Amino acid sequence: MKYRSIRMTAAAPSSTRESNMRRLFFALAMSATFLAPAAAQVYDHTTHIPGMNHAMLASSSPADGAILDQAPRALTLTFIHAVKLQTLTVTNANGVAVPVTWDRPTHPIPTHRIALPALASGAYRVSFTATGTGGIDTMPGVVRFTVR
Repeated sequence: MKYRSIRMTAAAPSSTRESNMRRLFFALAMSATFLAPAAAQVYDHTTHIPGMNHAMLASSSPADGAILDQAPRALTLTFIHAVKLQTLTVTNANGVAVPVTWDRPTHPIPTHRIALPALASGAYRVSFTATGTGGIDTMPGVVRFTVR
């Protein structure tokens, strides 16, 4: 058997249209290469994206999903940025609201501390909404915990 060496060379474009398509493809590829990292910086984990279920919550005490041996006396919500807590509802496993009173701050703050009443054993869900410093976008959030 004889083997032939095949030499690969770039063929010249057969038409102006093909040449334009190659230029367009190259421009799109370069745009995606340079714009994707910039877009990732704009919408990183610290930026609210509509539909996200966390109102930029940095941490909570009790933590989301915590299983506690003793009922907490307070709930602390710490946000990535200063926010105004607009609504807060604590419900038990049966969906019954637990009476909680809290003072809405006059200006956005990063950490909100809410006193809790004596909680019985069981699962609890804390639902809240918060607005950022602009006050335009209301963001929902949920923290769940269980008391043994």
